[in-house]
Amino acid sequence: MDTRADILHSTDWTRAFHAYGPATDAPEFLAGLLSEQEEVRERALGYLNSAILHQGTVYPATPPVALFVAGVLGEPAVDLPVGDPFREAAGAAVEPLRLGLLDFLADVARAVAERAAGRSLPELEGLADPGSAGASSTPS
Repeated sequence: MDTRADILHSTDWTRAFHAYGPATDAPEFLAGLLSEQEEVRERALGYLNSAILHQGTVYPATPPVALFVAGVLGEPAVDLPVGDPFREAAGAAVEPLRLGLLDFLADVARAVAERAAGRSLPELEGLADPGSAGASSTPS
């Protein structure tokens, strides 16, 4: 069983939204990650960082895309180079696609952790503020 193929074909991309709406374009871009053409790989990597995890926001399309990306890390195609205009402007050399994919997955993990921490933040603030509704009324 090929989990990557399952993700591409079993995910309802019309209901999995990204930064710009339904992620119906995701299968094409995900397949592009394994393209022999550097320009196609560059566009696919850019798509991950602009539509799937736009400004650190996790969308419904982010989990299946992250699973797909993790599933291709062992493919020889991810050793092929991709240019990154931002890194090249800073003097960085062209790097293997694998590095960009690992950066994307690290950014997803960071965004998920920040989101999870944000959900528990009001509870933690209640513990820190004795005057809040969540604080104990027992005198110290």
